[in-house]
Formats: sequence, structure tokens, C-alpha cells
Amino acid sequence: MKLSLLDARYTCTGCGDCCRGWSVPLLDGEPERFRRAAEGVVPVERLRGAVSSVRGGAKVASLAGPGGACAALADDDRCLIHAAHGADAKPLACRLFPFTFVATPDDVRVSLSFACPAVVDAEGPPLEAQRAEVAALQASIASTPYQMRVDAAVRLTEERRIEWADAAALLSEMTAALASDGGLVEKMCRAGALVALTIARLDEGAAFSAALAAARAGRDALVAEALAAPVKIDRLSRALLRTLVQSTSPGERGRGSRLWGALTALGGGAGTLRF
Repeated sequence: MKLSLLDARYTCTGCGDCCRGWSVPLLDGEPERFRRAAEGVVPVERLRGAVSSVRGGAKVASLAGPGGACAALADDDRCLIHAAHGADAKPLACRLFPFTFVATPDDVRVSLSFACPAVVDAEGPPLEAQRAEVAALQASIASTPYQMRVDAAVRLTEERRIEWADAAALLSEMTAALASDGGLVEKMCRAGALVALTIARLDEGAAFSAALAAARAGRDALVAEALAAPVKIDRLSRALLRTLVQSTSPGERGRGSRLWGALTALGGGAGTLRF
């Protein structure tokens, strides 16, 4: 199936962030392989309790835990198992991060997790230049839980499902709205208005194409109306908004990339977020 790559840049910078504070799931057989690879490489005292077999009452093997670091993480933030045995010796979840793969009825959409600092800062070459490597990685996870899937019918609301082709069209419109001119709040309102107006027209009995066209035509007026008066927010909302504004303020390296990437990953879209 065709791979559709997010227009983004990535290379691992060895920062070690993905090896701390995560509970990394292990597939069948991986706990044993991890222990064998760690013998003589990872200090014995670090291996005690490195693999947990119980999480949330279910038997799920995982490495480290919230707030903890992987036993194989060295003081220089490099993986001891990778250094000794190569990347293929690591658990699949470790080899996969920060890539995400979603199989749709049309293609496999490849994106990146913006929990990775290198993704946020657009480090490395474009994904398109790494297509062969990405394709090999996708092939290795195609039959595992790590490849997510979208059905032919997609849930738009609790009461309504739409065909994947229609969902893809709506995601494309949202991606374009987020790449348009204006401030951060205006961009988000523009994308949200598209969805709200589309749902409203569908509820009135319109066909999807007509509903989306009407939403596109009425979007800007709704956004202007919504932003015409100061928004009343509570203390928590104010704190969250302050954090968002600070993290996407002009002049900061990778400004807006975390938000932009999270949303464009849904649409598999491309573009530049301008502030």
C-alpha cells in the first residue's frame, strides 16, 4: 500500500528523552530478548525491576515506568543495548519511536510524534528523503498493534459516521485552515468552525459535499463572530492558554511545531505554520 509521508524533518539526536518517563510496552518474547541482550552490557543492579509484568491489572510487560528511566540508558543518554548489539536488538517500540503509522482504506499515513524534541525542532532530513528506511520500518510493524487502522466508515460524532473519503476531505480542509494566515487562535477557530458547520449542515440533511462547501463558505463569518467579543475563561483555561502562547511565541526555535505537527499528523498534510 502507498505510503503518504508527513512533510516534516527528523533524525535522532540521542537526547534520551524517549527513554525516560515512559512505560514502554513489550510484545511477546521481547522481555526475554531484552534480558538476554542486557546481560554483560547493563549493570545488574539496574536490571532489577527493569521489566514490569503488571500494569493496570492486566499482564502487560513494559520497560521502566512513569518518572523512571530505562535500565539500558547510559549516563551519556545513549542506549547500551543499541551500542553493543545494534538497533535491531532493541524492542520494537523503541525502534519505532517517534514514527506513527495509520493504515487507511487508501494508504498508510506516516507521521511523527511531537513528544520528540528532534521532531519539534525539525532536526534532520525530510521524511521523503528517508522513504526507503521508513518503508522498511512500516513493513516490520504491519502485522503488529503498532500499525493503527482507520475503517471505511469514520465516527464524526457519537451519532454519525462518514465515509473515509469524506473524512479525508475534511482533514485536508482543516490542515489548509491551520496553514492559512492569521494568529494562532484564529487558525484554530477556523479549523474548528469547518467541523462545526459541516456537522450542522449534515444534521440538516445535506449531502457531505454540500455540507463541506457550505462550511467553507460560512467559516470566516463564524470565526469573526466568535472572536468579536473577549472570551470569558476560567483560571485553568487561562493557565493553559498562557502555556500554549508561550510555547508558540515568535522567536522560539520550532515555534508552533508541536501544535502544528499534532494536527497535521491527523491529515497527513504539509505546510508551514506562520505566526
